Amino acid sequence: MKHRFALFLALCGLFSCSTDNDTAPDAVIIPGGFFVAATDTQMLGVYVSDGQCTEMVAYQKNGSQIVVLGFGSAGAWPTYTYQNSTFQMSATFNADATEFIADYSGQLTGKTLGINSETMTIEMAGKGQKFKVQTTPIDANGDGVPDMMQ
Repeated sequence: MKHRFALFLALCGLFSCSTDNDTAPDAVIIPGGFFVAATDTQMLGVYVSDGQCTEMVAYQKNGSQIVVLGFGSAGAWPTYTYQNSTFQMSATFNADATEFIADYSGQLTGKTLGINSETMTIEMAGKGQKFKVQTTPIDANGDGVPDMMQ
């Protein structure tokens, strides 16, 4: 009986060993967060949730900013397309979804922030622009201009 049990354990061990050819499936990463890219005069922020663009915020050096909603999203990890009727962005995320490289162009039209909100349109274009996830306040000093534009 002991020999049969030992043989059974040996066979179980033999069949349960993995080989070097076994590979685990790649983990599916679903990007999310607030990603920003800035130039000398403008900054664009993209809110991403579950890989989908929920809104964009465009900032200008003069302190004005607009919020734009209504983006459609297409694609799958790691490349997505975000667009509305006047603006399109293709975004390719890095391996840990902390940044993406984007090509974008078009007009962003949205409401300015503040008490006397009005509609404003900003023309934006970029090629190979790096967006990084933003984990700190955009305007820590409170002067109305994003700190990375100063």
